[in-house]
Amino acid sequence: MKRMSFAIGLVLAGAAATLLAPMTARAQPAFAIGHPLPAPDFDVGEVSVRVIAGSVAKPVIGVEVTLTVAGAPRVARTDEAGRAFFKELPAGAPVQAAIKDEDGKDVQSDTFPVPASGGTHVMLSTRPVDPNAGGGAPFAGAGGGGAGPGPMMGAGGMPDPRKISGIARPEQKNPAGTLTVRVLYGSLTDKVPGIPVTLAAYASDGKVSLETKQTDADGRAAFADLDVSGGTAYYAMAQVPRNGKLDRLVSAPVVLESQTGMALLLSSVKQDATDPVVDDQGRLDKQNSELAPGAIEVALDGDVDANKPVSLFDASTRRIIGHVAPDRFPADPANLQAGADIEDRADEPAGTLDIAVHGGQGSTDQPMANVSMQVFAVEDQQMTSPFPGTTNASGIAHFDLKPGVYRAQVVVNGKPLGSQGLDVTKHGLAMSVVAQWEAVGRPRARFTDIPVIPGQTVYAEALSRTNIAYRSAPFQLIAEHGTSASIREVPVFYTFHIIAGVEDQLLAVQGQFTLMNFSWAPYKAGPDGLDVPLPRGFKGAVIADRDQTVAAVAAGIGFRVPRPLAPAGPTVFKAGFSLPVDGGSIDWQQDLPLGTVESWMKIVQMPTMSVEAPPGSQGTVAQTEEGPMYQIPRITIQEGHSMVLKIHGLPTPPAWKIWLPRLVGILVILVIGGGIAFAVTRVGGGRAKSDPAREARRARLMDELVELERSGKDARRRESLLAELEKLWDDAA
Repeated sequence: MKRMSFAIGLVLAGAAATLLAPMTARAQPAFAIGHPLPAPDFDVGEVSVRVIAGSVAKPVIGVEVTLTVAGAPRVARTDEAGRAFFKELPAGAPVQAAIKDEDGKDVQSDTFPVPASGGTHVMLSTRPVDPNAGGGAPFAGAGGGGAGPGPMMGAGGMPDPRKISGIARPEQKNPAGTLTVRVLYGSLTDKVPGIPVTLAAYASDGKVSLETKQTDADGRAAFADLDVSGGTAYYAMAQVPRNGKLDRLVSAPVVLESQTGMALLLSSVKQDATDPVVDDQGRLDKQNSELAPGAIEVALDGDVDANKPVSLFDASTRRIIGHVAPDRFPADPANLQAGADIEDRADEPAGTLDIAVHGGQGSTDQPMANVSMQVFAVEDQQMTSPFPGTTNASGIAHFDLKPGVYRAQVVVNGKPLGSQGLDVTKHGLAMSVVAQWEAVGRPRARFTDIPVIPGQTVYAEALSRTNIAYRSAPFQLIAEHGTSASIREVPVFYTFHIIAGVEDQLLAVQGQFTLMNFSWAPYKAGPDGLDVPLPRGFKGAVIADRDQTVAAVAAGIGFRVPRPLAPAGPTVFKAGFSLPVDGGSIDWQQDLPLGTVESWMKIVQMPTMSVEAPPGSQGTVAQTEEGPMYQIPRITIQEGHSMVLKIHGLPTPPAWKIWLPRLVGILVILVIGGGIAFAVTRVGGGRAKSDPAREARRARLMDELVELERSGKDARRRESLLAELEKLWDDAA
């Protein structure tokens, strides 16, 4: 019997079943184009497909998204944030998202199973992704520029201000370091003059500053001399009066570009609209509309110390206006962790399956009676012919099935836990599922009776166990209801998606590398930027041409991202490198100071190749469109640890093919050396004496050339050495 568990899922060895376990509350990286990423705050069976136009700042509104669920298509359209939602999907069912790009071609995500707990995020793009861009062309009304019809346009090709509200765009008419904010009532012609617009600045060094300006007659407020280094994130906020109430308008964090200024709209709905109060704070933190006015509920995640008081600050004066001790959210039985063991039972007939369920609240581990479940044949993709079962008083459900391969769905506290690959073709099988849920809820801080002062900007601050201060996003209170916020001490997450193959005694590796900053301020690792180490002994690292403004090659280290990482978003680049094959093997040792979460690797499978996957990961050989691939999904390694991977059985050329060219090269060098000596002797005996500096240089070059010929490395350098030696020979002559 074997057991292997992961933070996101559970790979059951033996019969190779997979039980998808719920997510922890810790944030996970959210961006990998076309690849599913977990959404622990979603309901079970919920999938969100976000569609962008080459940049996360450019959501595509109203586009049709098709989600194929176990062969059956479902269709939804994207909302104002570019997201299409699909709910109540069956756990374990294979799904794939698809859209049309700007040329009408199909763009598809990976095929992935619906997780058994939480939901899934997927992002697709209608054009090639430019992760360093803040957006496309300037839009009309923000700073005087114009934009052609697009997915965010309203009737007549004019942009719908509400749909693009809070999203910054480069504005060529604005000088670098300038941000123009224009406030509207749902129309480019219905401007809002004479109201304050506040710009909160969060710097990477922890500094917070605030600037407020009144909108002019055209509804604009311009902010100049802003930071263009990437080390400061700006949040624009305004409260717009409408029908006796105030709409709370908030932008996404804005990081200015170094070459041009930027502009954004803050737009409410029509001034006479009877819509409920517009509250854009929900774009930063999910809001609890049941909170009373003057109440603030702050969720505490990561390394935030729940035993230390949480403070509420006035962002303008830095004065503390509230101070509370944290408590906890109510425990949620649906927030559970699950794992499983699987055991072959050779003494039982084929088709026999026993599923035992045990666990409980906290560390309780007792048999769980009356747990319902269903078993499906793997070919039943629509999940239309289940074999139902319920655990008895001993926590066991017994199934007598036809020999075959099945998957199970076990429901604990309303959460379906799915498995795949229960193979009872040749003999019986037993699966033991353990499910335990939280005994206490997540930590939080609750402020009550905070005075609601229109336009006042505040933020919450908590301390880590080592007394490092972490902040929530800035926000302004409104009289209609309270505010939800979050303080997240989450390290920068690093994710890679790479494909490798052996070429001429080198393992060529290429793929996409993603760094995700979940904090509310830019992340600056050091004066030179953030280093992303590559495996020891790597060669020939390169960055894709279009991503060379995002990352660079750091000699002897790997990759380097020079600009600070923007908050609440990804920094993505495509790159490649190679590793030498030594005696038919590769020893991959890669330091991961940031760790890695939900990475994956594919290696072109060769007939004699075997792989020792990183500890905690499990690889399999699969037939893909590119041919057979050794795939290692869900590589998760803690920060400060290393990724260790060994590949054996790679082709090795015969020894004579390695040494014969080297021997020939050495003979060539000897011939050249003899010719040089002969020439120098003639010159010395005839007209001139030898030059000691030239002789010393020639000797050094000869030594280096012999070593290169011996090692068989760096053919380009060998050619350069030969050329220089020939020149020295000519000079001597």
